[in-house]
Amino acid sequence: DHVRPCRAERRLTEVELPWLGGYEGSKPVRIGNGAYGQLQIDVYGELMDALHVARRYMLEPSEASWSFQKVLLDDLEGKWREPDEGIWEVRGGRQHFTHSRLMAWVAFDRGIRAVEDYGLDGPVADWRSTRDAIRADI
Repeated sequence: DHVRPCRAERRLTEVELPWLGGYEGSKPVRIGNGAYGQLQIDVYGELMDALHVARRYMLEPSEASWSFQKVLLDDLEGKWREPDEGIWEVRGGRQHFTHSRLMAWVAFDRGIRAVEDYGLDGPVADWRSTRDAIRADI
């Protein structure tokens, strides 16, 4: 659940408003966000890459940030093979997307590079194995 509300709502369940017309009468009009409960595996890679770039150009490595990143990679280890809704937030069921797999590869690659470039700790042999498996799958 990577979507966050602007107000204090706990759920962002999407609802259609059939009585309401959208721009130039377009239908359906929806409120909420259908992506609320979606799995989007690409987000892991996008986040790990952003943190890698930040570390490279502006941020000092912090234990809190690195601990968070290791938790992300641990979570991704169990998910990267799953179908997801992808960057396109598809409706109608999860699918296998090359983009999602590629971004999972990016996530593990950035974890490996953090260990190699900045001396951070992590199970780099496991991450290399997973990165290689993702590459082979792509």
